[in-house]
Amino acid sequence: RWENELQLADHIELSDFFRKTYGPTGAFNAKPFEGHRSWAGARPEIRAIGYDDRGVAIHIGALRRFIKVGEVDLLVAELGLYGVRPDLEGLGISHSIRVMYPVLRDLGVPFGFGTVRSALQKHITRLLGRQGLAT
Repeated sequence: RWENELQLADHIELSDFFRKTYGPTGAFNAKPFEGHRSWAGARPEIRAIGYDDRGVAIHIGALRRFIKVGEVDLLVAELGLYGVRPDLEGLGISHSIRVMYPVLRDLGVPFGFGTVRSALQKHITRLLGRQGLAT
């Protein structure tokens, strides 16, 4: 969903999701989502949000940015705010974030990049690298 399509109720639900998802990794990681804020740092431009009968199940956001590669400014999609509800971890739901690939193509970015905490590095590498979608 485009960021401007979200209503206050959506932000409240997402901020609760992020506090519960990021909280176990440290109170500092959950702090940005206090006060019904559903982003940390820059707001995403577009979000992929998966729901089930208990609410938000998975989320990833994207924001177009320019990064400097040598002397060239290159348009990329910064991927972030990745999370899977704790009760769904290990069930393969993370594969659903692949719905973002056609969206990134439509945004006209040559690639996406993201940073994750070291505990998630192997997970993300397996998820994307196995399909030849990322390195």
